[in-house]
Amino acid sequence: MSGTERQQIKTVVEAQCQLGIIYTYGMEGIDKDYKKAVKYFEIAAANGSDCAKNHLGVRYREGEGVEKDLEKAYQLFYEAAQNEYVPAQRNISECYFNGTGVQKDAGQAVYWAQKAAEQGDAQAQFRMGYCYEHGEGIATDKKKAVKWYEQAASQDHREAHTVLQKICSISSVTE
Repeated sequence: MSGTERQQIKTVVEAQCQLGIIYTYGMEGIDKDYKKAVKYFEIAAANGSDCAKNHLGVRYREGEGVEKDLEKAYQLFYEAAQNEYVPAQRNISECYFNGTGVQKDAGQAVYWAQKAAEQGDAQAQFRMGYCYEHGEGIATDKKKAVKWYEQAASQDHREAHTVLQKICSISSVTE
């Protein structure tokens, strides 16, 4: 297969994933339809799309367009996360934090959150701040907590802004 043919296939697979997203959210004048979204995500995922695997995992986690299956959701997130797909890394981290489709494991949760956070995912950065602040899966370190919260806040993560305001007000009272 030539490089041009591989690129054309990749483009088609990405388009299938985008169709799934359009049907998930009801965009571009198309009504929301989870069953059609799942169909396109399944096709794209079967052709190697990590984006589609992640979105399909969300559909299984939420039971939208498919019967809810938390283990299947975890597996799809894991496959995409292994390929460095950042949203899947965040989702697999949340699976480990909450015990969704897998046994709770704070250490694995932090591992995957950190991978996503280091690649700029604001929600994962917030999670890392939380972990350092509360000592979940990692030793408590208030300075590292603030660093992660600040990174998330710099991307307009609302909860990070709120937490930083509380930390600053507590710090000013205790000084």
